[in-house]
Amino acid sequence: MPMSLALCNSPVLTSGGQSTPLPQQTHVMLLPESNKENIDSQLAWQAPSSSPSPLTPTLRNNLKCHYSSKDGGTEYNPDVVASKAIEDDGPRSSKKKGLCASDLNPVRKCIVQHAYPHFCLMIAKDSFPTEKQEYEWAMAAWYLGLGELVESHGYIGSTPPTQSKVMLITMHVSQLRGQVKIATQDTVDEVFHFKTSDINDDKVVNATCALIVKLKAKKAFIYKDFSNLTLPASIFSSELIKKVLCKVWFGKQQDSEGITHPMYFKHGIPLGVLTLICTAIS
Repeated sequence: MPMSLALCNSPVLTSGGQSTPLPQQTHVMLLPESNKENIDSQLAWQAPSSSPSPLTPTLRNNLKCHYSSKDGGTEYNPDVVASKAIEDDGPRSSKKKGLCASDLNPVRKCIVQHAYPHFCLMIAKDSFPTEKQEYEWAMAAWYLGLGELVESHGYIGSTPPTQSKVMLITMHVSQLRGQVKIATQDTVDEVFHFKTSDINDDKVVNATCALIVKLKAKKAFIYKDFSNLTLPASIFSSELIKKVLCKVWFGKQQDSEGITHPMYFKHGIPLGVLTLICTAIS
């Protein structure tokens, strides 16, 4: 079913008798789309009550038989979480310099697959973390992925990550920034109709440059109407931001990270996500 995404802002904040078009909270909702032209008036999203599982019945039934002492597991205890990754066991093939997902046994591969979305959404809230933050978030994401296997698929082991498996997760830091950048590049022309094909026409080039200057002045591109920045509650409401947000986090229908992991958006769109999008646009 086609869907559309929108940002709904709460009333403006007031300070010293002056109103500021800054939303107290930004919400995201997803509704069946009846008319794309009405996206601004229809924007609302409600996550499903349960997250769909990416595991096939065959893999789910075989999880226990693939589990062994070689996997570094012990009896699962949700209250016991390793603070550091264990010694690296390296890739299966000596021909490879680094570990990749295909090198992992089925259990660890499933854990990594479940950990990816958690880590990416943690990174989205602060897309320029320190190495320490990256490591801590990757460890947390690993155990969240492990917990999902335990709760949803009856996995009966506690499997600590190795250093190389932590690196498999942390590599998504730059990957996420790249995804946002690509989504932004594809959307800017779509929204502002830059005529890049007429680069030899001085009038077109001058008009495009003038529009870019106007959009970047006072960060006008983040407002609903870049020609009128005084409209109440219009900050972060630009069509461009909404389209990029939809492409990156809500563009895969029911498999979108924003829908399968609604807990990261329960208080609305995190400021870090908006900051990442606006940085890419700028």
